[in-house]
Amino acid sequence: MSVKAIQRELERLTNEAMQPLGLTAAQADADEVRKGAAAEIEEVLQRAHADSHQTEVARAASLADVIRNLDEARGLSEVLERLVQSAGDEVDRVAMLLVKGDRLTGWRLAGFAPDGPSARSIDLSIGEAGLAGVVLETHVPVSRPSDATDGPALPSFAADAVGHAMALPVRVGGEVVAVLYADAAAPDAPSSDARWPAVLEVLVRHASRVLEAMTVQQAAGLSLPRPTRNLAGSDRTLAGGAQ
Repeated sequence: MSVKAIQRELERLTNEAMQPLGLTAAQADADEVRKGAAAEIEEVLQRAHADSHQTEVARAASLADVIRNLDEARGLSEVLERLVQSAGDEVDRVAMLLVKGDRLTGWRLAGFAPDGPSARSIDLSIGEAGLAGVVLETHVPVSRPSDATDGPALPSFAADAVGHAMALPVRVGGEVVAVLYADAAAPDAPSSDARWPAVLEVLVRHASRVLEAMTVQQAAGLSLPRPTRNLAGSDRTLAGGAQ
């Protein structure tokens, strides 16, 4: 029975209760209606709780799979590649920018329009990089609504962002070696989808630890499953990745 139907039934029973001869019977019927409505509402709530629980379990399992996927990467560039792919599953658009001195250059884009700038065409100063430039200077994540009128600007390649934008530092040995930019439309109501900034921060922090462990292995002369060069080196795949 719908809520409106329950309300109509209660109103009918209330009117009947005003009639002296039908008072006792009407009260009994009203009590039954109320009990039935309460039971139905409780059932709906329990079902919603169960569905929500299953959704949360699925999301937690998915996050664990992504973490394992980062752990299994066979080289530095593959860690960044998997990070971009995983972040792209959470948001609308993702850009991986590599640090070259005091500039940020594009390495991978995901979710951007085909007629937009390619990754390899992106070469920004700290000021031009907006959010990403602030991250390079502060070493901490920065976010803003895309339509905000104050605070850090959006990067030029993402000036048309709609919703919420965020940039996060990929750190190795305390230094920012790359910046992950992401944006997504803001949800209409609070939901698990609204937590993507927190999910991205977990992914970026873990990717940073994986990269640092690989760098330490290389410095110690331990071989990796697939030889790669460091992020600041001349690895063609890292420095010249396309969209």
